[in-house]
Amino acid sequence: MKSKASRIGLCLLMLAVLFASAPSPARAEAITINENTVAPVTFGILVSCAAGGAGEMVDFTGNFHYIYTLTISESGQTHYRFSTQAQNVVGVGQVTGDSYVYSGGYMETGVLSLGEIGTTLSDFRVIGQGAGNNFIAHTLTHFTFNANGDLVVDFVITGATCM
Repeated sequence: MKSKASRIGLCLLMLAVLFASAPSPARAEAITINENTVAPVTFGILVSCAAGGAGEMVDFTGNFHYIYTLTISESGQTHYRFSTQAQNVVGVGQVTGDSYVYSGGYMETGVLSLGEIGTTLSDFRVIGQGAGNNFIAHTLTHFTFNANGDLVVDFVITGATCM
C-alpha cells in the first residue's frame, strides 16, 4: 500500500499536469489608436487641358487632414478606417499663373496583417481659373504598418483627366 505522502504527491502532480494542460487566457488585448493630424503637402501635376490646351505644370501647396482609427487584435491584424481631406490646397500654373483649388477627400476601411501593404485609388476634383481648366487628379496611396506598428503612408499623384 502506498504511503499517504506518495498519494498526496501523486495528487499534486496530477493537479499540476491538469493546470498546465488547460488553455490559458490570452495575455495580449486588442488596442485601439485614434489619430487626427494635419500635414503640409507640396506637389505638382501636369495638366494637359491647361494653358488653352497646351498643357502646363501646376504647383500645389496646402494641407491634407488625415484621420485614422486602428484596432490591433491579439493576432496582429489591424482593422483600420482611414480618411483624408484636402484643406486649403491651392495651385498656380507655372506658365499662365492661373489659380487652381484642389478639393475633396476619401475614406477607406479594411483589415491588414503586420507588414501587409494596403492600396487605395481615389480622385480629387480640381477647379481651375477660366474655361476648360477643371480636372480630376488621380491619386494612389500605399500604406502599411511596419514592424513597430507605425503607420507609413506613401501618397502619389498618378495623373489628371480634364473635365
